[in-house]
Amino acid sequence: MADLERSIPIHEHELEKSAEDIALLVLELVVWERCVQPAFVSGYNSI
Repeated sequence: MADLERSIPIHEHELEKSAEDIALLVLELVVWERCVQPAFVSGYNSI
């Protein structure tokens, strides 16, 4: 296991970047569920 970890160097900067990407994805999901999806549903029901 130690050999595997040595062969795949992961820098802290890359970890922070991926954490930011995940946070952005979560934020987009929240916006989608709270704002976009209800608009679609209400528009669909009004047809």
